[in-house]
Amino acid sequence: MMTFELKHRILLDKDSVRIWYENVGSGSNIMADVYLRILGLFWEYGYMDSSLINSSGGGSCIAGSIPILLSNGTYELARYIKIGDEVSTYNINNHNIENGIITGIKSTYESSCYIINGNLIIAPNQTILTLNGYISAEDLTLNDSLYNIYTNSFINIYSILKINQSEIMFDFMISINSNFIGIYYVLGDTIIC
Repeated sequence: MMTFELKHRILLDKDSVRIWYENVGSGSNIMADVYLRILGLFWEYGYMDSSLINSSGGGSCIAGSIPILLSNGTYELARYIKIGDEVSTYNINNHNIENGIITGIKSTYESSCYIINGNLIIAPNQTILTLNGYISAEDLTLNDSLYNIYTNSFINIYSILKINQSEIMFDFMISINSNFIGIYYVLGDTIIC
């Protein structure tokens, strides 16, 4: 069972949904997965009360649409990353890109998020490497500079937009360096969402 997309797995954290899923699955695993996908779409598009879902809010997570740099130099959207995938990480001591393994994934429903420089969508407590170390999205200012792995330099923040929009967010635990690369930013990996 559980062949559904990762982004809807969070629904099973709620006992009533998990029990319903297991009951449907006792008749047909495929049908249980299909129903869970449908339920997930209702939730994702706002047609279902979000109180049904366990939502801690304020987690350290990124939007599923953010590309994550893999160790082979290609990108994969955050929502498709799986445990065991090899991703690129940044060693802040020697300034090298190193390969890490995804050892944990958590997804959560966030009621607000930040859009940084028009392309990075992250939860309020998601940390990002700046000239002053790791800073959470909610504490960033236009005076901060973000590390860019391609230019090996810090770039200015030109926009910070907080939006109150429901979003499914993802966070990853990495085997080394406690970070991963989203777009070209270095993001902390602490799973607290």
